[in-house]
Amino acid sequence: MNKITRIRPKRISKRGRINEGRPPLFEDPELMANGIEAYFARCDSCMAEKIDSDGRVTRYSNPAPYTFSGLAYFLGFTDSDRLLEYEKRPEYAGIVSRARLKVESWWESRLATNANNGAIFWLKNRPKAPWREKIEVEESAEIPTLGQILDRLNGKHASQKLTAIDCVTEHQGGEYR
Repeated sequence: MNKITRIRPKRISKRGRINEGRPPLFEDPELMANGIEAYFARCDSCMAEKIDSDGRVTRYSNPAPYTFSGLAYFLGFTDSDRLLEYEKRPEYAGIVSRARLKVESWWESRLATNANNGAIFWLKNRPKAPWREKIEVEESAEIPTLGQILDRLNGKHASQKLTAIDCVTEHQGGEYR
């Protein structure tokens, strides 16, 4: 009886070693593309039921939201960051980028509805968000050198008894006690 075995292609790591590290989840870009399309088809085909006052059940289309973490889970990844790592590979870059774009466009389309708070939150807090609210606070303080402190203690202000803390306070724009 002949046994058919699958021969894995050799993977060369960044360090030049063969078959080092975790094997890729998708060895063929076409398989990943098919899986991504299956995820979007599954989201689009979700149904919901509504029961009217007479007790009749009505089924209607209720598409599930597209999410990047949902896509990663559907494809079998343990983390959405692992899916993003595929975007760095040239043969997968276009596939993952288009999937990300489709997820983003779904959330952007939600902005046109009345229930858009969740969409705004999602768009601001996703990785690499161009809509991110960013408050930049810049703090700076001048710290006097030991020489400046000694000059102030011994020289300029000899008429007053100053401590090192007073000199630092004066240097930072504070007032004497």
